[in-house]
Amino acid sequence: MYTVDRRRIHGCDDMERVVIGNEAYAFPAIPRIENESLHVSELVTLDLEDYPRSGGKERLAAQLSHAVHHVGFFYVMNYGLSEEQANNQFTLAKHFFELPFEEKAKYEVNYAEADYNGWRRAGRGRAGMEPDAIKIFNIPKFTRDFEGKCTYPDLLKAHWDGIEMFSKALHTNVVLPLLRLFAIMLQLPDEEFLVRQYSYEKKSEDHFRYMIYHKRSKEENANNEFGRIGGFKDRKYA
Repeated sequence: MYTVDRRRIHGCDDMERVVIGNEAYAFPAIPRIENESLHVSELVTLDLEDYPRSGGKERLAAQLSHAVHHVGFFYVMNYGLSEEQANNQFTLAKHFFELPFEEKAKYEVNYAEADYNGWRRAGRGRAGMEPDAIKIFNIPKFTRDFEGKCTYPDLLKAHWDGIEMFSKALHTNVVLPLLRLFAIMLQLPDEEFLVRQYSYEKKSEDHFRYMIYHKRSKEENANNEFGRIGGFKDRKYA
């Protein structure tokens, strides 16, 4: 597990220093929003700590049903990974996207072969009349099927064990419980049916993703229909 030392840089209130293991990074501090009226939507939060308790899966499945039918999104909490571990991954993602363009381009996805592992630059897709403003870096599953098929920058290779642990833990601690909850919600006769379709070792295009959405102007938001996504089909992801 990596330790994180996070603090403001002395004499520079708008910068923050983060240490992951033995490596230090500096980046703009997240501004605090005070006394500002913001329009927010309340999302359903699935507390996975309730999952192993008596009746817990049924309670969570009911919450999940409400989320997918009436809200569209949901959070999960208490899934066995610490806030520190999650922050480590956010920090690595931030610094990957801050690498020089020429460095990121070494790891660009193979669009011609429809191989979506690696870096995807912003503007490859469209939302309404505007190119998208989304940058992505996809890391395939840590299985033999993908050994040696992708290359990675030194920034990520230095923390590879932690990335692998985090990716696998998300599958075990989040994806599999959610698949069981979906099975209950859909009233499938076998609670393990979906779990068997998405075992970690089974070859698939599942991946661990770093992703950043860049802010748009009001005009750009209007042109891209305020983020509306057209019809699409995921290809067996979990």
